[in-house]
Amino acid sequence: MLSVTHLFFDTVVEHPIALNEHKGSAIRGAFFHALRGRPHRTDWRGFCSNQSAPDCVDCPLIAVCPVARLLATHDPTGARGHSLPRPITVKPPLGDKGDFLPGDVLRFGLTVVGDALALLPYVILAVQQGMPVEGLGKRDRLNDYRTGYFKLREVTTMHPLQGRVDTLWREGERMVQRPAMPVTHEEVLDYAGHLSSERITLRLLTPMRLTDQSKLVRSFRFRPFFQRLMERLITLSTLFGEETLLADEGERHALLDAAEQVAVVDKTKWVDLRSYSTRRRRETPIGGLTGEVTLVGDLAPFRPWLLWGAQLHVGKDAVKGDGWYYMI
Repeated sequence: MLSVTHLFFDTVVEHPIALNEHKGSAIRGAFFHALRGRPHRTDWRGFCSNQSAPDCVDCPLIAVCPVARLLATHDPTGARGHSLPRPITVKPPLGDKGDFLPGDVLRFGLTVVGDALALLPYVILAVQQGMPVEGLGKRDRLNDYRTGYFKLREVTTMHPLQGRVDTLWREGERMVQRPAMPVTHEEVLDYAGHLSSERITLRLLTPMRLTDQSKLVRSFRFRPFFQRLMERLITLSTLFGEETLLADEGERHALLDAAEQVAVVDKTKWVDLRSYSTRRRRETPIGGLTGEVTLVGDLAPFRPWLLWGAQLHVGKDAVKGDGWYYMI
């Protein structure tokens, strides 16, 4: 079955870091370049063995490359597009703070899905050694127009259903401990049974960008939300789990029919945000819904899947931190 491991990285800023309102996009970009490396660098080369390829998608090694498996999952025959959900999801720092000065603590998370955890050494080294070289954030007066950077102090893993936190590594230690408390499907099913079957509130911590029939959903509706959640779970469990979740087509249709009957108390608003890719040299919209939405109705069949969505995020740009919500 599917499992996820939540990693958190505590860093101390050494040169001022300036982040935009949506911090997850910058963290994902810096992490990608730290993993892949850049041909012109000599201080950190990353893990890409074919840096002459313009893009992971165009590289003949994509099927066997650890960088591509983590951040460029691809299916040229995909019915909903060639790009597939990544087994890495950023959990960005929350709140309004965007300027981080030397000595400030900057904490962010990476959720690793299923058997992608086997690539943990690449993840740890990319954050510990690659991201400080790559730098993080934008260049402005705060940092004398030089990209900011941090020093990694601690790596922890958190199990939100158990309320446990374990330390995997601290500064000065030589060895990184292997995470030993993934969130499993069995635990999700057990925990979900204790949730309300009539009323659940979702607090959207980062913008949730949903589509329905290729159009943006600008006011929350449960059916398209749940359909996107199901698709994400099916794909991630197929690619990175031991068994596909929601594999029964009849069950999926029954859930979607039931989703039409769920009432929504919508207290969300739409926020417009944009992400800039230095690699592609263009901006892309990553805005979405924020706020709270309360679901009312027969929620019993939806509870485990809603709980999975809280672990994995829902909607577009989840790899950048979009679609992160908390259940109340």
